[in-house]
Amino acid sequence: MFNLLKKQKIVSLTTDFGVQTRGIGVMHGTIIKLCPDAKVIDLMHGIPDFDLITGARALETVYDLPIGCHICVIDPGVGTERRGIIIQTTRGDYLIGPDNGVLLPATRFLNGIKKIVQITNQKYMNLPVSPIFHGRDVFAPAAAHLLKGVNIKKFGPELKEEELIKAPYDEASLKEESSNLIHATIIDVNKFGSFHL
Repeated sequence: MFNLLKKQKIVSLTTDFGVQTRGIGVMHGTIIKLCPDAKVIDLMHGIPDFDLITGARALETVYDLPIGCHICVIDPGVGTERRGIIIQTTRGDYLIGPDNGVLLPATRFLNGIKKIVQITNQKYMNLPVSPIFHGRDVFAPAAAHLLKGVNIKKFGPELKEEELIKAPYDEASLKEESSNLIHATIIDVNKFGSFHL
C-alpha cells in the first residue's frame, strides 16, 4: 500500500476555512513546494467554523478517494497544547490533523487503525511554526513528506488510540441485546431529509 501512496501522491484537504480564504491556496503551495508531483483534492472547505461533527462526517467520505494522505483542519484548539497527529490506517491511508476526535470516525471506513504518531519532529515542519496555522506549518508538510517516502515513525512518538481525544459522536448501537431499540444520535440531516446516525 505504501508504494501505491508514493506512486499516486494524493492529498485531500478538508477544512472549515471557507472558499474565500487564502489559507487553502497556501496549503496547496506548501504541499507542492515540498512534493511537486502531489495531486491535491479539495474535499470540503465549507464546514461551519469549528464544527467537529460536520468535519468528521466529511472526512468519512475519503474512502471514495484513492489511497492517500487526508488532512483535516477543523481545529478549535489551535494555539493551545493540543497535539498534531498522523493516523496510519489499515487500508494504507494517512489521516493528518489535530487530536480533537475529528479524524477517528474515518478510520472505520478505512479498515481500522494500524499506527498513530504525534507530530513532534521539527525536521518535517515549516519553521517557525505559527501558533494559529498548523495546517500550513505542521499538517501540510507532514503529508508532503509522507508522499516522498518518509516513514511515519520519523514524525514523533507512537500513541495508542485510547490516549486520543474521543470522536465527536458514537456509533449507533442496540440499547439492549434482547431489544429492538437502537440507541443513536442524529449527527446529520442532509438537504434531502436523510438522517445520519
